[in-house]
Amino acid sequence: MEDKNKDLIIRVFHAYKSYGAKKALTDITLDIYRNEFLFITGPSGAGKTTLLKLLYRGEEVSEGQILVD
Repeated sequence: MEDKNKDLIIRVFHAYKSYGAKKALTDITLDIYRNEFLFITGPSGAGKTTLLKLLYRGEEVSEGQILVD
């Protein structure tokens, strides 16, 4: 049986991001695997840019954990 975790490059565990009283992201849990192609879609103000900033460490999570290989 192949170990899928070896191809895991990003893990997000119960991540939250707040700007003061405004909640930008709430309880995001996500696994991203090597060579996986993802789309991030949603309406304006949904948190797409905030999620990307968390993934490239342009912002710090308010709560939770993000692991990058």
